[in-house]
Amino acid sequence: MVKKYTKRRAVVEKAGAVAHKWAAGDYATVGDKFANVGQGLVDEVGVAGLDVLDVAAGTGNTAIPAAKAGGRVTAVDITPELLAIARARADVAGVTVRWTEGDMTALPYPDRSFDRVLSTFGVFLATDRPAMAAELVRVCRPGGLVAVTAWRPSSAFSKLEGVIESFLPNTDTAAPKPTDWGRPQLVTTFFAGQPVTVITSKRFVTMHWSSVGDAITMESTQFGPLLGPVAEVKRLGKWPAARVALEEMLASENIGSGGTLVIDMPYLLTIARRH
Repeated sequence: MVKKYTKRRAVVEKAGAVAHKWAAGDYATVGDKFANVGQGLVDEVGVAGLDVLDVAAGTGNTAIPAAKAGGRVTAVDITPELLAIARARADVAGVTVRWTEGDMTALPYPDRSFDRVLSTFGVFLATDRPAMAAELVRVCRPGGLVAVTAWRPSSAFSKLEGVIESFLPNTDTAAPKPTDWGRPQLVTTFFAGQPVTVITSKRFVTMHWSSVGDAITMESTQFGPLLGPVAEVKRLGKWPAARVALEEMLASENIGSGGTLVIDMPYLLTIARRH
């Protein structure tokens, strides 16, 4: 009994740490930069009249468009602060979404509950990728679709995190990376053994900032998961050099003019149809 309680407590504490990380900063502002990916995903898979689940829903950038499009939408996220923003946005939009606070790796729903299981830049954060894929398939009905988006390794977002990590000691380069879900040949292996047919397609979303400096400030002060690493780089006295490296990387990605920063950010769309 003690062992079981200790294990459960560890799971709860880990979930709390994840929620705290995403509550830090201002993810709503960061996520709004690529919010149209959620709308595009809804348009791609079709949701009208269907039961839809948005996994790691954040501030509702997929759930709300899905509800507007006529889906019966349930959305789950581990961070209550983000769900509060999502609820407020849904109220403004005049749509109904069933919001649930929960862990995406252990979805609180019965098997075969949904016709569409969606996640925009959410489930790619799971460290056990096959287990995450299996959980998505578990709650999807036969004939339904699981659809996931993830940044590709070549994206500026991935490079930005890589630059910051390069200024930190003891970075575990062998650890699973979210962008693994952005590798077509690799993501299909996550669904190996599942009753699905997987199709991937490479996409881009164009993102805009007023300047390179604006992008660095936003990502380093408002994107919760980066706040800790950035703080450590600053503590080590390496932030000036890191900032120069970030400026050079972003400038190399820029297709904008007049001092603005415009980047075509590559991502992968994975659609798995359940048999």
